Amino acid sequence: MHMNVAMRVGLIAAFAVVLALGVGVAHAFANDQATYDIIPDNTYVAGVDVSGMTADEAEGAVSAAMSAEAASVDVTLTTSDTGETFQISLANEVTYDVASAVDEAVSLRHGASALSRLVDGGDGNGERTDIDVHYTLDTSSVAEQIQSLAASIDVPAADATRTFNADGTVTITPETYGRAVDVQATTDAVLATLQNAIANSGSLENLTSTQLSATMTVNQVAPSVVQANMTDCIVVDYAQFLLTVYDNTGTAIWSCNIGYGRGWEDGVNYNSPEGLHYIEYFDPAPTWANPDPNGWGKDYKAYYGPGDEGNPMGSREMKISDAYLVFIHGVTDPNCIGNRLSHGCINVWDSQVIELYDLLYANATAHNSSSVGGDGEPIYVNFINYPG
Repeated sequence: MHMNVAMRVGLIAAFAVVLALGVGVAHAFANDQATYDIIPDNTYVAGVDVSGMTADEAEGAVSAAMSAEAASVDVTLTTSDTGETFQISLANEVTYDVASAVDEAVSLRHGASALSRLVDGGDGNGERTDIDVHYTLDTSSVAEQIQSLAASIDVPAADATRTFNADGTVTITPETYGRAVDVQATTDAVLATLQNAIANSGSLENLTSTQLSATMTVNQVAPSVVQANMTDCIVVDYAQFLLTVYDNTGTAIWSCNIGYGRGWEDGVNYNSPEGLHYIEYFDPAPTWANPDPNGWGKDYKAYYGPGDEGNPMGSREMKISDAYLVFIHGVTDPNCIGNRLSHGCINVWDSQVIELYDLLYANATAHNSSSVGGDGEPIYVNFINYPG
């Protein structure tokens, strides 16, 4: 069966219409793709009409409109410890974030459906859209200014010190506490103040006239050595045959007469220590092994145990640092006091060496001194005026 002429004409016409619609739709979608990043109509950023603009064009237009406004903010910082005041100035640190606002405007078209963009060329509602521009802060500049202030405010702590004077006395210089700005805490406080002011100002012009203040956190810095934790010390004055104990205020609290080393004898050095030393350890029950049974020790036994009668080390001994077999120890021979009869040790009358031992050991223990195995300072001994 053959199709009549009228039907053929109708089909051809219908096909032409469909073809035309297809071309139109294709062209429309191609045009939509080309204008995909164009800001929709009725869009305003900070009051500037950016409709139909690209992101770059909109950013330029908005920035130009806002260029007359700039924030110059002074922030008064008050120290937390003394109440001193300082200022930091922010001239270009508070600025507009135009780019983010423009990105939001461009995203209006991205968020609309393709059909909506074809129908009205925008976000589908045809209503005016206003986008605000927010402020940004250059936080690094704030921190740098606070760090610069800290350099003039910070004071290092100074440890307590002990000075052994030439005249045999001891001088104690007390510690001093330092101060240090907590730059991070202060920076955070300034930024919080700025952010709050920005939120309430409405414009950079208003922000410029705002009076801002924040607390500068200043912490106390403790010294490593404080006077209260210093141990007692000893001065041995050979010229006076005198041993003196000084406390941590530099006050003489105990003294006794001594004897000491006879010097060189038969080519052997029996000198006593000179200069600054310390007590290495305390021994409440000393022993003694005769070092020269055929020489000067021929009148002594080969060995004496703790408490043995005639023990040359007496009832107590305290080892002197950096000196081989040299001790402060007790003696029971009165001739050993006020004379140079020892083989390098410091001789103290036996009853007095017990007093000295108990005094120093109690002090060392109380202060966790290294002389009793702690990690505090040792019991120092300064030996002066040795005659040679």
